[in-house]
Amino acid sequence: YIAAMLCNKFKVKSLALTAPAAYSLNVMNIQRDDDSQLDIGFEKSDSYREIEKFTGNFLLSICELDDCLPKGMAEEYFDVATSAKRKEQFILKGAYHAISPQPISRKEIKEKLIDWFSKML
Repeated sequence: YIAAMLCNKFKVKSLALTAPAAYSLNVMNIQRDDDSQLDIGFEKSDSYREIEKFTGNFLLSICELDDCLPKGMAEEYFDVATSAKRKEQFILKGAYHAISPQPISRKEIKEKLIDWFSKML
């Protein structure tokens, strides 16, 4: 979310987001004890507007079995990235949202990111 919000301010050449969340201003400004309200109005997130304006290279990695983000939240970043010079969507097969405890998924995303940035920077 933060990388998406700042990518245009800092003239980022290549951006990779992995299982990114999106927040509406309403959700950002309320206290919450869990993620049960994560999906309230996420479609109106300013982070999508920033990705829509982004003109660099864009990689979106999605966890196939994401058990945290609401359906469509991460995918919306890819759909709105209409100004990207190049965009690619990568699905981490069999991966849940928390990649850290999944050694195979962690290795796969690491290799993908190294390959992506080696070619795009």
